[in-house]
Amino acid sequence: MSVKNIAQPYQLFHDLTGKALETGYIYIGEATLDPETYPVSIYWDAALTTAASNPVRTINGYLSQSGSPGSLYVNSDYSMTVKDKNGELIYTRLSHAEQDEAITFSVTGTDSGVTVKTIVMGDNSSALIEVYGSGVKGSNICVNKIVFSLYKETGAINIQKVYSEDISDGGTTGGYFECEISGSDAVIKAYTDSGTWAVSGSVSYNSSGTVSIS
Repeated sequence: MSVKNIAQPYQLFHDLTGKALETGYIYIGEATLDPETYPVSIYWDAALTTAASNPVRTINGYLSQSGSPGSLYVNSDYSMTVKDKNGELIYTRLSHAEQDEAITFSVTGTDSGVTVKTIVMGDNSSALIEVYGSGVKGSNICVNKIVFSLYKETGAINIQKVYSEDISDGGTTGGYFECEISGSDAVIKAYTDSGTWAVSGSVSYNSSGTVSIS
């Protein structure tokens, strides 16, 4: 008898408030180019026989295949833009030829922001950053997960918060994470609420172009 991993079968998209993206737009295009201007053919099956319209709409956060959740397929690297039902940009990634990396961290803070990691990006680079951490103070525990989309064309890095989730125990949140501009780079900061919290966790990211976290 083989052991099977239970995984979510369909990709879930969120709006800028962290809620499931309802009737949003998912644009798929040529890698490194604007997917709205340079769309590519996309399909609902791995055999690439059932064509999907581009952009694809969402329903309850899922890609809508005739009103039911579906999965998209493409035969090459691609770019993606996600917008809400009003056409407001949620994020853009110009390539999904991904590099995956996870970095752990441990910080202690008292009522202040503590820089956790620095993100250095070259021009025409993008990254999807996920930060997961847990804070402890006495018997109180808080867990925070947050996802940021970063893109740098030339000059400044553009940062968009894609998703966040907080779980607290003991009636206090303890702390939270933010991604902020620092000069020409970005930094992830752990902010701690009243008292001293020890925060530990990890930063993981998928990226295209030149991206490094230290």
